[in-house]
Amino acid sequence: MRTLHGRVVFNQAGPSRPIHHLALEARIQRVLTHDDVEVETDSDGRFTIEVDDEVRSVRLGVFDARHRYTRAGEPADERELVSQLEVPVPRTGDDLGEIAVAFWPYRPDFPVPRAGAPGGRLPQSYSGGFKRSLAGAFAKTVPARAVLESLTLLGHDRPTAVEIQARQPEGVTCSVDAETPGKTRSDAWLGDQLLNGFHVTMLVGRHADEPGRLRARIDWGDMPARTDGDGFDLTDVDVTLEDRGKTVEPVRITLRVRTPREGSWASDTTTTYVPGDAGWEAAKRVVRCQYLLQGALDGHITRGHFQTEAVCVAAFRNLRKSPIRRLLFPHLQEIVPQGHDGDSFAWGPDGILHHQSPLTLGVMQERMERLSSGWCWSTFKPRTPVHATHNFAYAANRYWDLMSRYASEFVSANQQAIEASWIEIRRFSDDLVRSSPVYRPFPPPAGVVPIDSHELDHPEVPRPVVNGVVRSTRPITTTDAPAPGDMARLIQLCTYALYTATFLHGWTHDGQYGAGGELLYATFGLRNGSIGEEADPAVLPPPKVMMEGIETNSVGINTNYGYILRDEESDVPPRLKQLIAESREAFAALGLDVDDLRSRINI
Repeated sequence: MRTLHGRVVFNQAGPSRPIHHLALEARIQRVLTHDDVEVETDSDGRFTIEVDDEVRSVRLGVFDARHRYTRAGEPADERELVSQLEVPVPRTGDDLGEIAVAFWPYRPDFPVPRAGAPGGRLPQSYSGGFKRSLAGAFAKTVPARAVLESLTLLGHDRPTAVEIQARQPEGVTCSVDAETPGKTRSDAWLGDQLLNGFHVTMLVGRHADEPGRLRARIDWGDMPARTDGDGFDLTDVDVTLEDRGKTVEPVRITLRVRTPREGSWASDTTTTYVPGDAGWEAAKRVVRCQYLLQGALDGHITRGHFQTEAVCVAAFRNLRKSPIRRLLFPHLQEIVPQGHDGDSFAWGPDGILHHQSPLTLGVMQERMERLSSGWCWSTFKPRTPVHATHNFAYAANRYWDLMSRYASEFVSANQQAIEASWIEIRRFSDDLVRSSPVYRPFPPPAGVVPIDSHELDHPEVPRPVVNGVVRSTRPITTTDAPAPGDMARLIQLCTYALYTATFLHGWTHDGQYGAGGELLYATFGLRNGSIGEEADPAVLPPPKVMMEGIETNSVGINTNYGYILRDEESDVPPRLKQLIAESREAFAALGLDVDDLRSRINI
């Protein structure tokens, strides 16, 4: 018999990094029989196995655990095979050397931390239940698409926006206006959307020049005009709002509209509108469109999806013995395949944001990195409400407090085991820091005075320097055993991850159906100066672009799987479901139905 030893490391560029506490199954093949031996790597990735002298190779299976719960709420873990590899056994000596495994690698070609897919294989997959829900949603779009595509044969301006809309599920704005005609086009509705709609990163603050008023701005900055696409305008918006007691309403809108022609900006005009002006209603539509576009890119995709995926990759790479995996992993499932699909249909070269807006791929990716470079979990807490009707802020703060309580209880109950496996938290923290973008300050929009700095960059709080580069993400810990303050930082990180993966993403994802579910209400882009009647085909996107956008919206409306209280995958901890259920009435008073709280980001 021989005792072989080896070291499992991440298959990645740079210095070797061990994969600690990894469950392995070594299949030792003989001529007619085989043995399966379970081993586990130590904190340095090392393991040993005993084999017969004649064995020339060992097949290593890499396993991870999937946490689920029985109906009685008891843990019921499942072991899942992650990958397999053949390891040659040396004829002399006992050292298998370093065994590089493509285990949760980072994607090298994206500006923010994402999971890679070595050999085209993602480290996560959709659940069977979600696949069925998604397939059913796509099937519902087929009859409408067939009819609409036949109408394109009747002319370049067919089907019209009205014809397209008639064959979609009824959107939020359509149903509201059916009950109260004109409500979604009112000044009060726009003010409420800026406070409580789906753009969860929009800053509504005090007006620097008019302290008694509020202000919200969308400023895209300077960027080149596209040489391709359908000629969408690039528009900055500046909205001044006034407290009207029971409502907050816009009283002035300034638009800077840049209209492209043949790869350059053919015109660049700035116009101010006030209620009663001939272009006031059209100006409000422009605000809704830019709100939809920036809300999708900044809030939904970058804050909701990519901030969560960054935590997901670092967590799955490192947390195996730590109880923290039970706290976080149910809410980090399925985000990787969703992001992979998003590269195709949402923010990639063939995605709706690229097809339906003036933004180039380079501009979108630069903005993703720019936003992420100024954010950090360590200083985040939800914004202070700016008005009695600011339900999003009230709900966000209540949910944050609930998640903080939940995370604190969990850490307190499992502190001994967390401390015993602290090396995993240390390496989890190291990956979060190393993979984060280079830090660049990200100030609030000019002329908007923040009510607080809760969600903003905090340049006064030091950030880590890695190989001479200041990184955006601060560490949980920098030691192999917990130091003073580390447990509090761990609770803050867990609270942030839970809040972002469930409440924040759910609010922005579900809110997009109201913000972008009606073509005449808002689209990602407008053309030819952007000011015109709602149904003017010269201002609206081309028919095929509108069809693509609204169909994507319809698929989202009809794909409903992965909720906390439904717990379709039996993986949500019972204590979280209890806390959420107990808060039902408090959240209902703020317009949030807890049955709609998603447990993960899979759509």
